[in-house]
Amino acid sequence: AHGLGYWIRNPAGVRIWSDGKESSPLRRSRTLFVTMIEAFPAKNARFCVTPGFPAGTWAYFTTLNADGTPAFPYTTGRQYYGSPTGGAVTAITETVSTAFIGGPLKTESAGGIAINKNNGNVTMTWSAVEGGTYQVQASSALASWTALTPSITAIGDVSFMAVDPGRANAEPLQFYRPLRTGLAAYDKTGFAGTYFTTVAPTGGGPNTVTPNTGTRGTAVSVVIQLDPALTPNLPPANAIVFSVTVSGTLVTSSALSRPSQTIVVATFTIDAAAATGARDVNVRFGSATGVQRNISGAFNVF
Repeated sequence: AHGLGYWIRNPAGVRIWSDGKESSPLRRSRTLFVTMIEAFPAKNARFCVTPGFPAGTWAYFTTLNADGTPAFPYTTGRQYYGSPTGGAVTAITETVSTAFIGGPLKTESAGGIAINKNNGNVTMTWSAVEGGTYQVQASSALASWTALTPSITAIGDVSFMAVDPGRANAEPLQFYRPLRTGLAAYDKTGFAGTYFTTVAPTGGGPNTVTPNTGTRGTAVSVVIQLDPALTPNLPPANAIVFSVTVSGTLVTSSALSRPSQTIVVATFTIDAAAATGARDVNVRFGSATGVQRNISGAFNVF
């Protein structure tokens, strides 16, 4: 463990602070103060006993004047005391669960629509992808769509909004949809793989699940490739994946995303007690009653 301390210079000498607690004053001369500072290397650290560490600890120190203003050599610089241990992490070997999926393959979701009764402005909100460029389109009958200007670039990945001025006063009925038309470049370092690459994952061909096998008691990330030639027709690429289900019991899915119209990504968690054999994989879009595709015998449990 390492502590954090302060050198405080005052007319009477120097006091040592550590862990936020003042120790007894050290009546020292200015020369000794300089000598003690010189004893600190670039790391600004030394071993000392403090109220918080009665057995002693290596502590970093920062220097302050009596009035609390910073004093040379200030705080820690670009070096730290100690020797780095360990190595590069190239794989996660333990069982983990995904708490959040972000980046360019995050799935957008609809927010809501608010109308200002005073001026007729219509405000739309949705969950955006950071760095995504969006074009909001409007339609009065869902037959043709008109682009609203200007295009919008998302700054974060939280709810984003667009305003259609006065539309509620001019149209009795109006539909809206945001389309992602572009995406800023992402630094993929540390995020290679299914979820965070800016290149859509590659499947094994139409109506396949890749990989198509999984061992009981493990979790496996899969790429589901759907056939655009089959019916019902696949919804547009910006339609969300409502669910991915595996037939039978004790195989659940999570971390759903849809990087392209024909590709769906999911994580299958296979219980240790799951029955072995072939399973059907069902993908549903939009809602509980939305378009669905079923791939028979696409995934095998071992």
